[in-house]
Amino acid sequence: MKRNLVATLALVFGLGVAGTVFAATSPFADVPARHWSYAAVNKLAQAGIVDGYGNRTFRGDSTLTRYEMATLIANAMTKMDKANAEQKAIIDKLACEYASELEGLNVRVTKLENKVGNVKVGGEVRYRYEWSDNNNESPDTFTRVRINLFAPLTDKLIFSGRIEGENAIGTKSDINIPQAFIAGKALGFDTFIAGRIPLHLGQGMLSGIGAQGNAHMGADGIVLGAGNQLKVTVAAGKAGAEEDTSLNLQAANLSYDLNKNTNLTASYLEDKDSAMYKSYAAGFNYNGIKNINIIGEYGKNESDWAKGCNNGDNAKGWYITTKYRGAAPAKDNSDGFWVGYRNADAGFDPLTLGNMEASALQKKFNAKTPYAVLAMSNVKGLEYGYERTVFKNAIFSLQYNDLEKKDDKASADSLLVGLTYSF
Repeated sequence: MKRNLVATLALVFGLGVAGTVFAATSPFADVPARHWSYAAVNKLAQAGIVDGYGNRTFRGDSTLTRYEMATLIANAMTKMDKANAEQKAIIDKLACEYASELEGLNVRVTKLENKVGNVKVGGEVRYRYEWSDNNNESPDTFTRVRINLFAPLTDKLIFSGRIEGENAIGTKSDINIPQAFIAGKALGFDTFIAGRIPLHLGQGMLSGIGAQGNAHMGADGIVLGAGNQLKVTVAAGKAGAEEDTSLNLQAANLSYDLNKNTNLTASYLEDKDSAMYKSYAAGFNYNGIKNINIIGEYGKNESDWAKGCNNGDNAKGWYITTKYRGAAPAKDNSDGFWVGYRNADAGFDPLTLGNMEASALQKKFNAKTPYAVLAMSNVKGLEYGYERTVFKNAIFSLQYNDLEKKDDKASADSLLVGLTYSF
């Protein structure tokens, strides 16, 4: 299947839920000051298992973000052999709490057994059936293999890497390195990430290729961020596509914790010449109802491409989704389902940076309309999804997209059925 994906720069802003694009919370949302994980990590710090903030104390005078907490826990997981039974139980409990964030750092929730020196090795395999209406290349079935690498570098920095290959069943697979970056605290910044890394802005609509995205080529850039309740992050780098598209991108993101259950975001993405992207978005993430997560975002693209697709007007887009529970890799028979709605003008997301975990929609209707229907371009309608842990570390997912093209109302329905297991 011919693809027109662009691989992007920057940061794992949204560290994802396996099989969907929707994270349970923003990784830069604050962990509430009275959350049990502070006491748990402080206990590990006193025992010397966690020492990321020096002098065997755990910065009790300020809150940490979920990203900062996950970085500490990732380092603690590398010291399991030094922990006693009680400390191992604490680490396991923390790893379950921050499973999504750890997954974005390529750290498995279960103990990592395989290692070469200080490098921990894990991975996953995914089989997926994809069907989309009005598509001569559909249906098809794909196999994706990922090898994830993780290593602590210092008490404040980690390395994360990924080797990946995906192909239609029965065809040769290309091997790519979509991720190879260092992350943590450096140069006075709360967030420092540099190397070959994916980009996820806001709630994922402008650029949703995150830890679980479909990008299979990397991009090189740097991300710097700081802040507490209001977090400011900027990114810049160069992204190259499969064919002849190459973009110098710059991005910015504001994340504000309105309260312990509500995160607000504003994001910006532009290429150097505003040829494809001059985009803005605002969104929210709410999880104040038990087992329910609601995410929404609205944006517009003022680039030359977007205006060319809309008779000189800007391209607009928005989506909202509600998810109930979710499948946890380490918990048998856990499950979740979601329903969402998306609406995007032609050219809103010309190179499918806004992934929305719907690769079937990235296929062309025909060779003469290369951007006819993408995940967030010239499309509107509902999507329905279900996921379930069928056995430990194996998740079955089913997603049906009841969509249509906005210009001529042609069907853009698609079906994704997958099985992903990690090792």
